[in-house]
Amino acid sequence: MKKNMMKRIFALASSTIMMCSFSACGKGGSSESSSKNDGNLVGYDGNYSPDDIPDNASTILMTKEESGMPLQLEYISSQLNCDQGKLLCRYFNAISNKDAATLETCVYGGYFDLLLGKETITDIDDYAAKLYNSYVQFTGGNFVFTYLIQDSTAEAEFDMYDEIVAAFAPESQIEERTSVNIDAYFSSEELNLSSVPLKNRMDGEMLSIVIYKIDGQYYIMG
Repeated sequence: MKKNMMKRIFALASSTIMMCSFSACGKGGSSESSSKNDGNLVGYDGNYSPDDIPDNASTILMTKEESGMPLQLEYISSQLNCDQGKLLCRYFNAISNKDAATLETCVYGGYFDLLLGKETITDIDDYAAKLYNSYVQFTGGNFVFTYLIQDSTAEAEFDMYDEIVAAFAPESQIEERTSVNIDAYFSSEELNLSSVPLKNRMDGEMLSIVIYKIDGQYYIMG
């Protein structure tokens, strides 16, 4: 692996769980092919326009029953599929509960190895706690995610993630690469808040989540 590429990957990994940084979760930015939308999709008031969705796409609501999680997801059919949607629901629910065991099944193993190797985390439980706390800086207190809206595709430096896969499992095959902007809503009993959009606490920015399909399995990349 090239030295400069390794430096970029280490910086990416370290910044994921540091306070005031969402380099791996990302701050949302639409790619050239993304639909530009500052409002919300079905289910919330906003400035969303049907013109923002490609002609061959539709918005799909994944219910709690369909996701198997206590939160719902709206996604654009041309940009995400059902399996990716379920992964997102599991991932965000695991963050809410600091559920290290579930996070370990959602996040690519090579990413954890990188964090452990750089001593950014001590173990998976430490990762779960630090990831949760990185959101607390924006929510202002204890929280749970309640609703997700996939807004558009997002820019991502896929070459860095490709290098992680190549270093961790050289024989593995990357089948799909996807990066999407997520407008995440949260509630907090501690703060007496219900259904607050996280982007309102992040200067209007959304979370950019990278999803890879590797050897037939979908993973969050960091």
